[in-house]
Amino acid sequence: MIRGTTPTHKFNIPFDTSDVAKVKVIYAQDDEILIVKGTDECVLEGNTITVTLSQQETFEFEYGKSLQIQLRILTNSGQSLVSVIETVGVSKCLDNEVME
Repeated sequence: MIRGTTPTHKFNIPFDTSDVAKVKVIYAQDDEILIVKGTDECVLEGNTITVTLSQQETFEFEYGKSLQIQLRILTNSGQSLVSVIETVGVSKCLDNEVME
């Protein structure tokens, strides 16, 4: 991931999102949570959960360090599911300006 971009992350789950009561997409570095995207910030469609980060949000990530991403789901029946942590690298942006 490159700082200052607006990446979209898609998570495929093994059941329809109509069975999802709540969802969180958690972004952390060095095990410190930096961003949590909730249900209202995600698009749930079919068996896919999609979330997009803003430029400002990706500027919160420190380049050169790994970024941890994890999905948490609470189903309508109360089952709690947690994904394996996915790790991606964070690349540098030469400036810290949010372009508008």
